[in-house]
Amino acid sequence: MQPRHKNTILFILAWCGIMLLTVSSMYFLPSAWQKSSRLIELSAKLDNSRDLEKRMNSYLDNIKAQTASITAEIAERQHKIDIATFTRLQANKISEFIDGLPEIFNKTGVNVVNFGYQTRETVGQFIDLPFEALIQCDYAGMRRMLHSLETHTAGIRIEQLEFINLDDEQHRSRIRLQCRVRFNAGVQ
Repeated sequence: MQPRHKNTILFILAWCGIMLLTVSSMYFLPSAWQKSSRLIELSAKLDNSRDLEKRMNSYLDNIKAQTASITAEIAERQHKIDIATFTRLQANKISEFIDGLPEIFNKTGVNVVNFGYQTRETVGQFIDLPFEALIQCDYAGMRRMLHSLETHTAGIRIEQLEFINLDDEQHRSRIRLQCRVRFNAGVQ
């Protein structure tokens, strides 16, 4: 075969190949275009879902941080409440309380003239111990004594405060106190 015929045959084959590729690409172009559009759409949704996931994770982290902050604040306030309030003593601590009560009055600088306990009363799951004290003190001592009684961990409740004499021979006041202490009779 002559080289000229060979070149012509190669040219025709090349041209047929190009035409075949062009026709096949024209045939597959709409489906390829559709798939490409679908891929772009899915890619956008994926990016959008990633953004949505990041925002959701950020929101959840923010909620967790706020919850932790609120929980810490509640715990701190509960601790302050626990410190500021008294706790009911158990009934087995009554004798210790009775032994330590005169010392409460002595620490405040008041003079106890008379001191007496009344009959214990059972109220539900509690035992009330009423007591009466006749004291002699100045104003500063009375303030210290009242503060000491009111802030005692046993929860001493002052039911009556009666001034018997405002200025005796020692220039002190005589005061009668009626108080009550409630003990928890239940088992803890």
